[in-house]
Amino acid sequence: MQEISQEIQSESENQQQIVRQKELFGTVVNRMHSHCLKYDAISIFFPEYQNPEEVSCNWVGDMDFNVCPFITEGIQKRIKTNNIYGYPGLLIKYEPFLNSLISWCRRRHSYEVQPQQINITQNTLQTISTLYRLKCKKNECIIIQTPIYYKIIDQATMIGRKVVPNPLIFQNGLYFINFELLEEQLADPNNKIMVFCNPLNPSGRVWTYQEVKRVAELCLKYNVFLISDEIFADLTLPGFQHTIAGSISDQVNLNTATIFTPSKAFNLSGLSISTVVIPNKDLHKQFTQKNNSQGFYYANIFGQIAYENAYSLQGESWLNDLVDYIVKNYEFMQMLLKKQYPDIEILQMQAGYLTILDFSKTNLPYQEIKQILVNSNVLLEDLSEFFYPKQNSQLFRINIACPQVKLKECLEKVVHGFKSYFQN
Repeated sequence: MQEISQEIQSESENQQQIVRQKELFGTVVNRMHSHCLKYDAISIFFPEYQNPEEVSCNWVGDMDFNVCPFITEGIQKRIKTNNIYGYPGLLIKYEPFLNSLISWCRRRHSYEVQPQQINITQNTLQTISTLYRLKCKKNECIIIQTPIYYKIIDQATMIGRKVVPNPLIFQNGLYFINFELLEEQLADPNNKIMVFCNPLNPSGRVWTYQEVKRVAELCLKYNVFLISDEIFADLTLPGFQHTIAGSISDQVNLNTATIFTPSKAFNLSGLSISTVVIPNKDLHKQFTQKNNSQGFYYANIFGQIAYENAYSLQGESWLNDLVDYIVKNYEFMQMLLKKQYPDIEILQMQAGYLTILDFSKTNLPYQEIKQILVNSNVLLEDLSEFFYPKQNSQLFRINIACPQVKLKECLEKVVHGFKSYFQN
């Protein structure tokens, strides 16, 4: 009887989860004309798409879900109780804000952060750019593994730093680190920084503990400063374990700046708030001074509230549902493409919601693939700019963080486009 009762309870919980996730993530929101990059900038950045309102926008890292309700409630409460938006207090002295990150890292990643190690910034790219300036002089070099989000590369070249690409090895649908080449590059005294995208964007590769340990210890060995971009860490999928680079050892921690932000897991990029953990006291002080010299003193009021509420127990509960929904979307995509067009392969996604479609089995060149997608009114992000130097690729990044009905529409457009091309 007890086993039957447990089965009934488990089934009831599953049904409640399905209903809850449908309410949270199944609602289609029309984002056109809301001044968002993902939809309203199509005609600016992608003029080849003649009818923007008909385009399936599955490109940039921006989710099509309503934000976590607890975040919205927090912002609405602030507006109702105090609608004066003057200068906010300094967040580096505001314990509730600092403690939200500290408890989050401890609870989800078993990583201990001290309040005095935290620095507040506007976004990940500003953080990275500031660290480039502090740890690498003009004409010195930064090791960047590719493919990687292209603006990380741009931040280096725009300020006169040289990029040393460390190409990842693509094998059996996964990326692997070329450690032999990496150690050779780290041993070059002109290379001052390594950028480590952990998990990897694009593809969502979750580096194993041994891989993270080896990267971090090699950087320490050759006195190369490690910037660990961990903004997709909270979207690690079930079955995989994220390792924070700074958790490897105290020595590694002092040689590392680790970037944390809820902007990806909770879709808060428009609120302009991020954090970086810098355990090295001297570098932490220099970072603060550099921030101030660039006019950054205060964080966005609503960004602060959203950050705290995201890194709460209520936010964590919502995030668990989100990850489960992303997994279901990923499995749905696998099933649909395997059945309808198996020549389009999907790379294994271990974190995030930005996976890669491999069109190489179509035997079509990059430009032809691109044109089929344009003709199909599907906007994916090709990986040409994710390499250094840029190169045409048969790999395209797809954003699956959308209601499943929208993902289905996007994929069916892709399938129809390629079938029509080969039939003609």
